[in-house]
Amino acid sequence: MLRFWRRHRAEPVMAELASGFWASEAVALQRSILMCLTATEKRAGGLDGRVQFSAGAEGRVVVLWQNRIVGFVPPDHVESLHAQLGEASPGALVASGRIREYDGAWRIWVGPEWGGGPGGQAGPAEPIDELDAPQPTILGVPIKRR
Repeated sequence: MLRFWRRHRAEPVMAELASGFWASEAVALQRSILMCLTATEKRAGGLDGRVQFSAGAEGRVVVLWQNRIVGFVPPDHVESLHAQLGEASPGALVASGRIREYDGAWRIWVGPEWGGGPGGQAGPAEPIDELDAPQPTILGVPIKRR
């Protein structure tokens, strides 16, 4: 029996993904991605875990790792995930995810394992990042570089 003063948590729902994808905007969100990794995991080449999806502004779908925004779903997967978000409510929509380093940046792979290159080093086929990297700051004050 569920008591009225206890909050019932819905079970997470696994997203149905036909294929995996790289989360976009990894360059702009490097700080958030790096906060998810320990030094040992960086040396090991990444981390496997679970990502959660959430509805974002302007029809976007946000990718969360440990309650941190680490990327966005690319446009070709947004429509199907929006529909699944509605069906999963009030539960969380989740999928398997991997943090991997590619081309000098840490990126999030979402969905089934990809078959790319030695050690899974295949990167995004086309440019998926639209935002620039944030300007370096010290205590919120921008650092001007020459």
